[in-house]
Amino acid sequence: MSEPRHRCLFAQRALSAWALLFTLVACARREAPSELALERDAEGAARAVVLRRAVPSRSAPIDLLKVYLVARERSDLALPPLVGVHSFRGEDLVFEPRFGFDARQRYRAVTESGMELVFPGVERDVDEELVPTTALQAIHPSAATWPENVLRVYLHFSAPMSIGRSSEFVRWRDAAGELVPHAFLEIAEELWDPSGKRLTLLFDPGRVKRGLVPHEELGRALRAGERYTLEIDARWPDASGRPLAQGSRHAITATAEDLASPAMDAWTLALPTAGTREPLRVAFGEALDAVLLREWLWIETGDGARVRGAIALEDAERVWTFTPDEPWRAAPHALVANDGLEDICGNSLRAPFEVDLFERVTPPAGVLRRRSFEPR
Repeated sequence: MSEPRHRCLFAQRALSAWALLFTLVACARREAPSELALERDAEGAARAVVLRRAVPSRSAPIDLLKVYLVARERSDLALPPLVGVHSFRGEDLVFEPRFGFDARQRYRAVTESGMELVFPGVERDVDEELVPTTALQAIHPSAATWPENVLRVYLHFSAPMSIGRSSEFVRWRDAAGELVPHAFLEIAEELWDPSGKRLTLLFDPGRVKRGLVPHEELGRALRAGERYTLEIDARWPDASGRPLAQGSRHAITATAEDLASPAMDAWTLALPTAGTREPLRVAFGEALDAVLLREWLWIETGDGARVRGAIALEDAERVWTFTPDEPWRAAPHALVANDGLEDICGNSLRAPFEVDLFERVTPPAGVLRRRSFEPR
């Protein structure tokens, strides 16, 4: 037999073998088709959605199986799917949500092939008599006055909260007690930290930034000289389905807009005494972003090693203090800031919020700035 004919017969047999294997797999899958299932823990709480015997596909796992919150006021499929992790366990595709399933919510799992599974966050009824324990611990900015172009508000809770429901329980009211419409940016995926205990509310940047259509048509959600109240409803359930221990009202007065970047050279440093653990005290002269202050401002020694210690914020985020774990050395140190550090109006060390973002006139994000000092 010639070599070409031998190769042709070998290829035909190989193709036949693959065809037989495909047929056997297809037959096996017809005998045991894919199905959607739910994994719950011992207390009946949903833990993961499983697509059993997932059919092989070129699609990404996230497209094979999506899970949506069943919304009350609009089609749940109009919302983006929940954020989570897709993984394979043998033939099964498993989805685990990033923040867990909320006890009082309903969800819809949908596969690429059209299968659906609607399920509650818990299989049993939530005990209405459970004692509320989750509390709203802090609101930032914490001052009683906010510039009318304030950009962010942080809500800090003592335990993980239900996700996707802030619009039901957070209200921004004017001095007459009327709701200010479209004050906060309406986004489908809320801005929670990984723990589910800190929510970032954004005043609509389109209304804050001058020159944009929302700003021209609606104006800002704050107007200088006016009083407002941020209202947190006590009925907001935590991740276990229990309401908050109590509601909260944070009253503020709006002041003139702040359009200037913080100036690191203008900060006032109260130096500690060498050989002690006295805190270094840094006064900014204005309120800076409470979350960024804990992440993007720190102390280094002269050789670039980061000094370990505790950070505290005082005077409504106008003052940052640092208490070292070990006594200060009588040697050069540096206060180091990422130039993305912002005040409460979004003005960073590198550029004001109002700067045209298309004009690359400033350094890229992540540039570090230093200010030297030496303990007394």
